[in-house]
Amino acid sequence: MMIAAYQRVGLVLVVSAGLQLVVKVRADAELVLEFVRVVALADLVQVAHKMLLLGNEANLKFLCQSSTLEETSEEAGLSINISKTKLMVVSKNPDLDPIINIDGKPLERVRQYKYLGAWVNEVWESDQEIKTRIEIARASFNKMRKVLCCRQINIKLRVRLLFCYIWPLVMYGCEAWTVKEDTTRRINAFEMWCYRRMLRISWTQRVSNESVLHRVQMTRKIMQTIKKRKIEYLGHVLRHDRYSLLQLIMMGKVEGKRRAGRRRKSWLRNIREWIGITSVE
Repeated sequence: MMIAAYQRVGLVLVVSAGLQLVVKVRADAELVLEFVRVVALADLVQVAHKMLLLGNEANLKFLCQSSTLEETSEEAGLSINISKTKLMVVSKNPDLDPIINIDGKPLERVRQYKYLGAWVNEVWESDQEIKTRIEIARASFNKMRKVLCCRQINIKLRVRLLFCYIWPLVMYGCEAWTVKEDTTRRINAFEMWCYRRMLRISWTQRVSNESVLHRVQMTRKIMQTIKKRKIEYLGHVLRHDRYSLLQLIMMGKVEGKRRAGRRRKSWLRNIREWIGITSVE
């Protein structure tokens, strides 16, 4: 099933004599650079919306320095803009500093980049992205302050406007977030900040959050919605066979020993904690 799934997206899997998994692009694949949706596992290659993820430096150098990438791009009507092409390394080795050239020009290495409107960083954490979304929503709230804080408009209507225009800015891409305790507090604090501004409650008035929620006739909604979206997204992926590769990435296990120290909170662990499952059965 795994091999058939790769073939559907234009990849052929070849197992070499050393039993290493090698990925080759089919010569007759259409729009290879646009339609391959595979996350890099070991030496697997992902090309999705002009993004390449490779398992090691040697594979990346081979792909960039050979004519394969450029020729395949031209077949799809694409060209490589070196000034807009960046390099990001995801590794626990701080000394790793690869130098990748395309047409003799080195690629700029970055610590983070914006992809489809969301920030991706080299440690694959969502903290910075969540902070950015909150500040974008805060700026939008201030632009709509005359409406959202107008006492002549019923509070229920203002809350509906808040849900319509501000909440989507906060929750954009939340299905991909890994939410920690501190980011949860930050999200909840922003929600209460909005309600307090709408009621024109100063921090010096010492009004409890429960009183604020009672006055707007609401409960905390943002984190509930984020949890619901993440769980629904997981269910959507697990129900459909066409997402077999994504299922492998989400639920698959990597052989080997873990490093010493506490494990990072993962995307899937978020959901396990929310629904009360301690391990994957």
